[in-house]
Amino acid sequence: MVGSWRETWLAPVVAGTRHTVSRAAVRYRLLLLSCIFCGLIQKPLIAFAWDMQAFEDALYALQRKTANLALMGGTAILLRQVFASRAQTQVKTMALALAAAGTTWKRRNLQSLLTSLSKLSPRDSGKRRGRMSQFTGPPWLRRLLLSPKHLKAFSRGSEMVGAMFDASADAEEASTFDSVCGALLSHCKLPLVGRYSTPHLARACYVARQGISGTWLKLTEESWQSLRGMHADRTAAIFDVLQVHTYAEATWMLATLTHVARDLYSSRTAAHFGRASAVDLPCQACELAGVLGAVKKHLGICGDGGNGRAAEWILCRLPSKPNDMLAMATSLKTNRAKVEGRGNGLDLQCASVVTATWLASSPADLHGKSMMSVFTRGSGGPFNVPAVGCAICKQMFALSPNARLSSILCESCRRAHRRKWDRNRQADRRASNA
Repeated sequence: MVGSWRETWLAPVVAGTRHTVSRAAVRYRLLLLSCIFCGLIQKPLIAFAWDMQAFEDALYALQRKTANLALMGGTAILLRQVFASRAQTQVKTMALALAAAGTTWKRRNLQSLLTSLSKLSPRDSGKRRGRMSQFTGPPWLRRLLLSPKHLKAFSRGSEMVGAMFDASADAEEASTFDSVCGALLSHCKLPLVGRYSTPHLARACYVARQGISGTWLKLTEESWQSLRGMHADRTAAIFDVLQVHTYAEATWMLATLTHVARDLYSSRTAAHFGRASAVDLPCQACELAGVLGAVKKHLGICGDGGNGRAAEWILCRLPSKPNDMLAMATSLKTNRAKVEGRGNGLDLQCASVVTATWLASSPADLHGKSMMSVFTRGSGGPFNVPAVGCAICKQMFALSPNARLSSILCESCRRAHRRKWDRNRQADRRASNA
């Protein structure tokens, strides 16, 4: 593939390196970006999700009322476990009352919360779509209250999760994404909160902490592998077809997203992508799986082997002109904004539901104006993606997710370039003084 994609995240080969990506992976990468910026994926960042907005609103309100980290941690656990916005509002109300009383979550408070949630409809009291649907809301609270052992684990887990919201230097070292996940899977193990739900909870707290203190917790290669492997089909399998395995590769995926956002959107809209981090990438992978699943159902395709056919079908029907992409995204987002039951446990913002709405409009093959035509002719299309190799030595290197340059140098080439520039400057000065 040639053109403006050469040596970028959408290129199958980066010249001068051993970094090779299959043509199929390039197609899936193009599909992911297209689904995000055409509006089929409306949650490319966790912070864009309605349930996450309710989560952050509750924690921000609580943080203004108390410095009790255990209360914040316990509240965060409960907010994620009830999911639906109305249920989160009830958790928030009770948490604020506990903050005013100077106490934290006890058995009687949890029992009172269970009674309150049980009066809501099922779709307003817990998640009703996706993997966690059987582990949330009143059923989960009942399981928590069954055993004193569970309540002790909840108390320990509350302290561990609460430490994620402590912005002090000591807490920055003591509480990492890895340590929280490790604790919630061992001595702070909560009922029905396993290898999927644990990083799901930790990443939500990771994002909320940034909003509260403006700082990030440390992420490592181990953190990334925990996030990548949250679910065999919805995350790991999608990252496999995208050929995103290591944390460095995840960083390039993230950098591409933020660069494209700055290129397509106004600065005001693109600024929202400034919160993007590696914890958001599993959300994108899961949503892409939802898009593919909805299309395969529509086409009557069974099994993972139909993903390639579904991907091509979608690319043939997504526009390649920026204005058309933004128009499609605006239409789909307006449709979601008007939906009844916004923020309930049915997760009506998820990509599978949005894609089903799009499919109901019988989208036509756009032929030469589609993303598929961009892919087959091998040019950059609407995406100004960043280079993944040094412009001089062509070697792969680490890149900050929010780096603004589309063509940059590795550290050694940057130093050499700086020395050369400085020598020339000194020579020019000596010549002018002669």
